Parts: sequence; C-alpha cells; structure tokens
Amino acid sequence: MASPSLLVDTVTRAAHAFALSIAPPLFAPEPGPGSIAGALVAAIVLAAVVLGAIRLAARVRSPEARFAAAALVLSVVASLVVGAYFRGPRAPLGRGVLFVAVPLWTGLAACAAIVAPRRNARLVASAVVALGLVLFGASAAWLFSTPQMWWQTVLRDGDARRALDVITEPQTRARDHAAALAVADRCLTLKPASCACASRRAFVVLHLRDTPRALDAAHAAVGMCSADPLAQAALAAALAANGEGKRAEEVARAALVDADEPLLDYALALALDQQGRTTDAAASARRAYEGGAGRDAAVLLGALLIRENDLDGAEKVLAPIAKEAPNDAEALFDLGIIADKKNDYNHARERYLAALRADPSLTAARRNVALLTLRFGVVEEAKHHARKLVEATPGDARSVELLRRIELGALERSAPPPAPAPTK
Repeated sequence: MASPSLLVDTVTRAAHAFALSIAPPLFAPEPGPGSIAGALVAAIVLAAVVLGAIRLAARVRSPEARFAAAALVLSVVASLVVGAYFRGPRAPLGRGVLFVAVPLWTGLAACAAIVAPRRNARLVASAVVALGLVLFGASAAWLFSTPQMWWQTVLRDGDARRALDVITEPQTRARDHAAALAVADRCLTLKPASCACASRRAFVVLHLRDTPRALDAAHAAVGMCSADPLAQAALAAALAANGEGKRAEEVARAALVDADEPLLDYALALALDQQGRTTDAAASARRAYEGGAGRDAAVLLGALLIRENDLDGAEKVLAPIAKEAPNDAEALFDLGIIADKKNDYNHARERYLAALRADPSLTAARRNVALLTLRFGVVEEAKHHARKLVEATPGDARSVELLRRIELGALERSAPPPAPAPTK
C-alpha cells in the first residue's frame, strides 16, 4: 500500500503537471514539496475535470462529445502517471508535460468544436490548437532541455533547492567550489530575491574557506529570508567556522525549534565540534547524515567518529563518498587515517597519496604519509615527502624538524612515531 506522503506528493504533482500542460509559461517544471491541503485541492480539481468530461458525454450524445470526454479523462490519467513517474532521479516533472498536453489540448479543441456553431466548429478547434502551440512555443527554450527545466524551476518559484542541487552537482562532484560559486552568483543575478540561491552561495563560500566572505553571504541570506532554515543553517555554519561556536549553537538550536531541517543539524554539529563537544557533535552530525544532509554531513560524521575511535563506523560512512567521488580529498584523507590507525600500511599510503593527487595543498596528508612510510622503514620515501612538506609549508618549524630528524636518523625506530595528523 502506498504511503500517505507518497499519495499526497503524487496527486499534487499530477495537478501541477495538468496545470503546466495548460499554461507552461506560468508554472515551474518542478513544483515545490506538496502538502495535505494542496493535495486535497488538487484531487478536487482533477476529479472535477473527470466528472465534467463524463457529464459532457452524457448530455451531448454524439461521437464528438465521447471523443472529447475520453481525451480529457485520458489527460487526467496521464497527469497521474506523470506525477508518479517523473520524480526523484527522473525529475523534473516538466519532462512528462507533453504526455499530458497532447490529450488535454485535443480534448479542449474537441470541446470548443462542440460548443461552437457548426459552421465555425473547425475554425474554433483550430484556434484552440493554435493557442496551445503558441503557449508551448513560448516555452520551447526549456521544454526539450532538462538542464533548462531546472533553471526555469529556480526562476519560477518551484523546488529551487532541488534544482540547485542538480545544477551544481557536476561542480560538487568535482569539488570545484569556484565553479559552484559562479553558478550561485548567476542564480542571484537571474533571481536576486531567491532565498535558495542566497543560502546556497553562503555554503559555497564556506567551502572556499573564506570565512569573512561566508559570514557576509550568510548574513545577507538571513537578512533577505530570515525565516528560511537554510539561511539560518548557513549563518550557524559560518559562525562556527569563524570560531563563534556558542553563537552558532544558539542560531542553529533556535531555528531547529521551527524547522526539521537536516542542514541545521549539520550546522549544530559544526558548532558543537568547535566547542570541543565531540560526542554531542557526532550525535547531531548523525541526525544530519540520516536526514539526508548530504556529503558534508557524512564527512563531518566520519571525522568525528574517527576521533571517537569508531573506525569501522567512520569507514562505513566515508567509503561510499570516495567510491562515488574518487577525487574527494577530505574523504580519502580520513579513510587514510582509518587505515593508518588500523596499521594497514598499503591502504593508508594509497589513500593519503590519492588525497594528495585530489588536493596537492592538503599538507596534513603529506605529513601523514611521511610519518607512515618512516614507521614502516621506507626511509627514502619518508625523506621525499618530508622535503615536499617543507616546500609546501615554508616557515613551519614542525615540518623542518621532521625532515631534520629523518635525514639525521635521529628518529628511533623503537619509539612510537607521532600520531597521524587529525582529520579536519
């Protein structure tokens, strides 16, 4: 049996597909989340179309009326099928609009021909078809392009959050935060009042590790959309990155009172972690991860579990990220830490080096591979990485000391080596 939420969503999406098929320039190709009230209204509208079609066939006993009624009923059935099918990975809903539009406009043209004077029936039907062609012609720029459907969703107040997730997916997968920022900036240029665009921009700037800009962007998002939980989550995350853990916690907890938003749990985890409350942070990060907050929540949870010495739990969370995105330096680095702590030389070395290939500026990975190879007696490789570390961190006394000790052979083999650098 279908769940109530699935039925609500399907009926709401079906009505939206029906409306989109009537006037594609007016509606977003992907609607926002449905509600029970919206689903009731949608069901009433669709039922009214079916009942109206049946009544037409009963009152006007002619082949033309039966044809018109059948076409209208078919359009409603098609809208339900489209609403159920074009969702999740098969979204946006706009991909199915033509399956509804063809029978719908055929039925409308047939109805127009029935009510028009007999001598003008064909002319009126043709006018209805021409109107439909004009409306769909005005939407031709996005009608046959899924990427453009997502942009139209942002511009027309559809599910902008989902649309931005899809639009920025290539940049997110490549960890190309500069390109993701360009998308967010374009989003705000096209729709300056978009809360989703403003909040997304703040999170993207955070990934660039530009905390002052991230704070400015988050404050701008909250100033524009104070009730938006994503804007509040961005502000809490930026405050945590700025070392204001207490204030970040206050913002996140206050917003969680009114919104069940996984990214708020993620921001709360950052705030708690900044205060050194690792166990509480891990609990919040797990709620965010299980609630669907995505990659960032998973990486944070993995890092926190490593600190709690739950290595198997951390690997379970992080391994799918590295499998899906082999260039995710943070996930690879943390997986290297896990293997390192398990004394698994081959996997630890492989993951540290993979993290360095993905992000050559990740000096913690360089330090850890130097320590790892030294511990296992691969001294020349340890020297190589220690020298690279000195080059990458000019003026860092720890790097210089590590290289000096390796080159002088002063690091005793029997003594336990320094622990791997902690995950970020």
